[in-house]
Amino acid sequence: YEFILENMINDWRFHFQQGDFPFIQVQLANFLPEPEPVYNPQSPWALIRESQALACQEPNTYMIPAIDIGCTNDIHPQDKKNVGKRLADTALHHIYHVPGVIPSGPVCEKAEHEPGKVRISFRYGEGLQITGDVSESFYIAERNGIFYPADWYQIEGTSLLLGSSRLKAPCNVR
Repeated sequence: YEFILENMINDWRFHFQQGDFPFIQVQLANFLPEPEPVYNPQSPWALIRESQALACQEPNTYMIPAIDIGCTNDIHPQDKKNVGKRLADTALHHIYHVPGVIPSGPVCEKAEHEPGKVRISFRYGEGLQITGDVSESFYIAERNGIFYPADWYQIEGTSLLLGSSRLKAPCNVR
């Protein structure tokens, strides 16, 4: 999907002959056509969302998330107002360079191992907060690659610390 999306963007840019004009996409919403376990490491929907994020390495290409405003039984989010606002904020920030406009919610910059926990640092993470159950949102693993739900978290500025009572040295996060 990443390859196809990158080719589509480049093909449009070639045919419109306008250079690397801006391309903003809406990341696939939270859609599950068939019930899945809370965590499915082979989820095709998660792989598509990751491919969309990777395609943003193309110049002047951006993405807004919709996973938090979608419906599990409808691929198209009904909350068009927030999708539109996110698209507009991204354009105002990245394309029109309007000062003070935050283009998106938190974007993961890096994850680092710390003794007994993993620290995730975010760009645009000011005012970071978690809603819902953290054990259904974050999974962490040691070097063996076996993931377990994070069962505790702590917010420190623009970073999030995650841990699990099952793990002594977590170093990976999903």
